Amino acid sequence: MIPTRIIITIILTSSYIQLCISDKPARGSGSICNTGKRQSPIDLRPHTFFHDPSSLQLINYDFVPERFEVHNDGHTVHLKNFIWADNSPFMTGKSLKNERYIFKGAHLHWSSDDHSGSEHSLVGKRFAAELHLVHYNGKYNSSEEASRHSDGLAVMGVIYATRNYQIPNAGMKLFASLAQTVKQPKESNDEVEPFPLSSFISELDELYTYSGSLTTPPCIENVRWIVLSKTMPISPKIIHMFRNVRLSDGHKNNVRPLQALNNRVIQLYKI
Repeated sequence: MIPTRIIITIILTSSYIQLCISDKPARGSGSICNTGKRQSPIDLRPHTFFHDPSSLQLINYDFVPERFEVHNDGHTVHLKNFIWADNSPFMTGKSLKNERYIFKGAHLHWSSDDHSGSEHSLVGKRFAAELHLVHYNGKYNSSEEASRHSDGLAVMGVIYATRNYQIPNAGMKLFASLAQTVKQPKESNDEVEPFPLSSFISELDELYTYSGSLTTPPCIENVRWIVLSKTMPISPKIIHMFRNVRLSDGHKNNVRPLQALNNRVIQLYKI
């Protein structure tokens, strides 16, 4: 289990929560999707490097929720509608102007093979899957209100690579089992055994950060991305379980193509 407090850099745009419940795959539709200059995902290669252990803290990530729901919206599988007995997990730190970004939900991107399932690529290489942990700025009354502001959201991307001879990531193993209960589009299940967010992240020492967009329509460009630079392990068996989930229109992947960098700066933080 990771420490309760960790460092990272992240801010995310206003409508990513709507993205997370979208039932339309990201095919580049919509004017900003086609003409925007700060679109996501991108290939991650650092331009600057910082060693700053205070850049981000993950607070209450080891708390176990009272309940949540798993839902197949036809585009991906979501973990949503979390209820917490105590305070919700949140992120804060200098990179977030010391504001609190409260955890809202999670979803996964994958494809039909092990080399194109992550939305972001790491120095030219894509991997089996990418988890997005979505947060909203706690200074707003709700995630919906936050999604209308440039500082409204923050998302952490965790990339998973298939490995046969390592202990599989505990969180992904549990997530995959839940996904089997919603294998058809529009299915939901709220009778689940809760587990902490910390189970998704077995190691954290470096991260990329950059300004980008939602990866599905409306592709709004008000997102500060944080993507962990080291992949987490996922077994072939577990990723196959996600591939057995049916998406709308028979799609086998829910990954948007890489977008142009357009002179944006990518920062790498050492924790």
